Amino acid sequence: MGLLSLQGEGPLLEYKLAIPSSPMLAHVIASFANSEGGEIIIGVDDDGTIRGLDSTELEKSPGAIRSALKLLRPHPELSHHIKEVEGKSLFVIEVQKSPTPVRTVNGRLYVRRGSRTVLTEEIAFQALANAVPTAKQNILSSLGVNAQETVRAQKSNQFEEIVHKRIEEETGLKASEALIETIKLTRQELFSERREKRLQGRIAFFAALIALAFALSLIFVGVIYIYAGILQAGIVTSASSIVSGIVSGLAFVFFKQVSDRLDETAKELVTLEQTHTAIEYIVLYIKDETKRDEAIIDSVKSLMLKK
Repeated sequence: MGLLSLQGEGPLLEYKLAIPSSPMLAHVIASFANSEGGEIIIGVDDDGTIRGLDSTELEKSPGAIRSALKLLRPHPELSHHIKEVEGKSLFVIEVQKSPTPVRTVNGRLYVRRGSRTVLTEEIAFQALANAVPTAKQNILSSLGVNAQETVRAQKSNQFEEIVHKRIEEETGLKASEALIETIKLTRQELFSERREKRLQGRIAFFAALIALAFALSLIFVGVIYIYAGILQAGIVTSASSIVSGIVSGLAFVFFKQVSDRLDETAKELVTLEQTHTAIEYIVLYIKDETKRDEAIIDSVKSLMLKK
């Protein structure tokens, strides 16, 4: 088996080992049309290994395209041809960039993101998760992901996969409502966390100061004992100051960790406040539900991707 001497999968190229189902092919075609265009090469494995198509599969390929196009509005411009590579037949679909958004018949908008075909809603949720990591659990919750899958997403690097699966499967999902719910819940949690962290920080800071003062006083007393000739008491007292010094150091380390987290939550809250304000204006001034939902998703994407 040979490896295709072309670039790997990316924004402009998708490999398919066999003819995909009509919905899957429609999604990939739409994603290229809504991005910069691209090629779908059928008969190649994901790693670039050329498998080729037999004559029956090649005959079915144009029909697969027609079936996929029936699921898209409007129909994007594309062409197709058979390409022979290393004695094997590949079916190539060339999709042109569309001047207008190409949607599925149920109104969904797919775009290309790297080597992946994703829904625009996914980008908004991923952008929110990247800018505000605290929001991840609330994103999954607002999308109706069960607790078991939420735990799995947190323990592994499967957040994007689970979000994609949930949004893809739930065609009636109101992404804008899920985004608003996520932002509100995360704001509340961050405000609550900041109150708790401030209290912890104050306690840690004063504990560190007290332990440090106690350590210094023990050193001072130990020195006096030693100069007074009470050697054993002086050594014990000085040694005790080391323990107090360690406690003080640990308290200062904890205080630093709390301060760093407070800085992080402050940045996350600024981002959420900006997004929340933008959404409030959108809800107030855009009355058309479809346009309002699209504006909310676009607003979250643009604000978060700037961070």
